[in-house]
This record gives sequence, C-alpha cells and structure tokens, in this order.
Amino acid sequence: MSNELIAGFRMSGEFIKNLEDKKFRVVSAENREVDDLDREGVKKQKTVLTIEIAGHQLEYYPNKTSLNFIAKSQGNEMTLKSLVGYKGEFITINQKIGQVMRDVIYAKGSVEE
Repeated sequence: MSNELIAGFRMSGEFIKNLEDKKFRVVSAENREVDDLDREGVKKQKTVLTIEIAGHQLEYYPNKTSLNFIAKSQGNEMTLKSLVGYKGEFITINQKIGQVMRDVIYAKGSVEE
C-alpha cells in the first residue's frame, strides 16, 4: 500500500478489512456538523476522531456502538478529551445497511465477532 492516500479519503469497512494490522490510536476528537447519509439535505452533529493507523492519519466517524465502547474503556468520561490517546483495534462485520450488505467498522470488543 502506498504511503500517500488520496486527499479526502474516507475510511471504509473494505479498507480496514484489507489491512493486516488493524490497530489504531486516537490523535484528536471533535464534534462536527456533517451530512446525514440517511436524509438528503439534512445536517447532524457527529463525533469525528482523527486516528493513526497503518502509517496514516485518517478521519474515523465511529458508530454509536464503537464510540460508547471507547468512552467506557476510558473511564466512561463522555468528553472529547477523554477519547484522545485511546489505543484499540478494528474489526469489520458484514451487515445489511439499508438494502446493501457492507463491511461495517467496529472497535474490537464493542460487538461479538
């Protein structure tokens, strides 16, 4: 894999599934207004984590299951600051999202494999 990813690359389940080493570290965390993928033209607040994985810094938009798991493992402090420094590992699970089967990213331990 090249050391440079395309600008604006958004981490996907397929990308994570194909990594040999799925360990990551949270570098920063912020809340941001983003497009709601379920409702066109609607914005929503989302926690966005910048993570280091496989020699890259990428943005990760964790689902509620993974975000709650990470927060609880950090002492259940539900602050952005408490997420920074978390070290974990990803897994992917093939799930039906809408009408399509997709590889969904979870923090390892947040769901049964």
